[in-house]
Amino acid sequence: MAAGAWQVYDEGLEDILDGTVDLDTDTIKTQLHDVAYTPTDADLTAANELSTANGYTAGGITITITVTNTAGTVTVDSTTNPQWTASGGSIAAATGVIIKAATSQPLFYSDLDTGGGNLTATDGNTFTITFNAAGICTVAQA
Repeated sequence: MAAGAWQVYDEGLEDILDGTVDLDTDTIKTQLHDVAYTPTDADLTAANELSTANGYTAGGITITITVTNTAGTVTVDSTTNPQWTASGGSIAAATGVIIKAATSQPLFYSDLDTGGGNLTATDGNTFTITFNAAGICTVAQA
């Protein structure tokens, strides 16, 4: 399933810009959150993460972030798309959240189902977040 546009949390952006978060070297994870969580840019924490069950492990899955600069445009991307295989039941989530693992600082979020509900991978199927081919986000010089 293709993720919607990724948004940056206000505090996450500040922490990236002031060096508190180093996307190249810190452990970065992607988490799944249920439909009860409605993220806003001002959130300091991400509520309603899925519990460990049915192939999902609370805390999320580690992703490798790359940061590249091409002609003044910096692109933040992941080398892999996070995925979980449902086992013993379904995995259902509405929001993907990218965090700094050591502090659980939320950095980016995406509405996985723009219709307002959960997306579901049934038992034996894979729940995959496919990042946009252009990256998670870009910053360009004016």
